[in-house]
Parts: sequence; structure tokens; C-alpha cells
Amino acid sequence: MGASGPGFGTEIDLESFRGLVAGLDAATDICGIIVLALWATAAATDYSTGWIRVLVQAEPRRWRLLAGKLLALAALTMVGTAVVSALAVAIAPALAVAVGISTEAWWAGAVGTVLGAWLNLTLAVLAWGAIGVAIAIVSRSAAVAVAAGVGYMMVIEGLLGRLVDVEAMAYFPGSVLGVIGGGGTESLPYATAVALGSAYAAAAIAIAGITFMRRDITS
Repeated sequence: MGASGPGFGTEIDLESFRGLVAGLDAATDICGIIVLALWATAAATDYSTGWIRVLVQAEPRRWRLLAGKLLALAALTMVGTAVVSALAVAIAPALAVAVGISTEAWWAGAVGTVLGAWLNLTLAVLAWGAIGVAIAIVSRSAAVAVAAGVGYMMVIEGLLGRLVDVEAMAYFPGSVLGVIGGGGTESLPYATAVALGSAYAAAAIAIAGITFMRRDITS
């Protein structure tokens, strides 16, 4: 029986093939917070600097401005998660040796395991980023967006978890995105988590888009 590590509702046998990417599974929330903060700052800075007026005057089709920003942020995020994944996988063997964990089972299908973990992490943090942009555009403040996003995901959901049914909590945004990063759980299958996470991200983008296109900016 191998040592076990954290895994969003399930334990990961660190001597199984999943042990190679256990660090990535456990890092989903912190990476999500970082991405939320970066996306929110990128969106809110245009308002705080007044640059948004210049952009809107240069390109009146606001949907193109928002789409371009989202695509650029998504591309940078995907590069970032690739770097994080590479670093996590690179240091995993040394950490395993240091604590006496066998890595024999890690290398069968390692490429697929790593790519799958990278995809899970990327999908989860992209949804976090979309939520950050939505709050930033509505509030026009990076500080408010970061505080609201992180406060809800990390504090409010934690408090709600003490008040509502545990099964219901599995469908809340923070829990869903954590499950995506971990590859699914017995209570919330991966496909269901991805569908819910996509719905949350789509709703956030819709809110951001409607607000951005209807709000008076140039006056």
C-alpha cells in the first residue's frame, strides 16, 4: 500500500501512476486564485488608467475588444500551466526519492498522464479567469474582483459547507473547478464537472460581455 496524498475528495496513491502529477492535482486552487487575480487585473486596469476609452474609440465593436482580450489571456494562461506542469513533473521524482516513495509505476503512460493533468489544470484555471474578468468588468476594480472571487471561493464556500448538504456543495463553482483539476471524484464524475465548469465560465463571460457592451464608457 503506497503513501497517499491529497486529491479533492479522493486519496491518491503516490506510488501509482497518478503520483507523478499529484502535485498538480493539489495545486489547482492556488493556480486558480493566481489566474483569477491576473485576469481581473488585466480587465480592471483598462478602466483605472482610462485606456478603455481609447480602445473603445479605436474599435467601436466592443465584442471584438473583449474577445481579443479573453483569447490573449487564455493563450498566456495555457503557456503558464504548461510551464507549471513541466516544473511539477520535473521535481516530482526528487521529492519521491526524498520521502521514500517508489516511482516504478509512474512511467508507464507518463506522457498521457502528464498531458491529462495539464489539460485538467488548464480547464479549471481558465474558468477561474473568466470569473475574475466578469467581476472586474462589473466592478471596474481589480481589488474588488480579487477580494470577491477569492473570498467567495475560499471563504464563503467553506462556510456554506458547514451549513448545507455535502452533496449539494459538490456543485458549487469552487468545488467543481477543484474536481476538474483533480480529474473527477466518485461523487462528481469528470465529465459532469467539466460540463458544470463550462457552464459557470460561459455565464461569467456572458455577464462580462453584456456589461461591457451596454455600459457607457466614453462619457
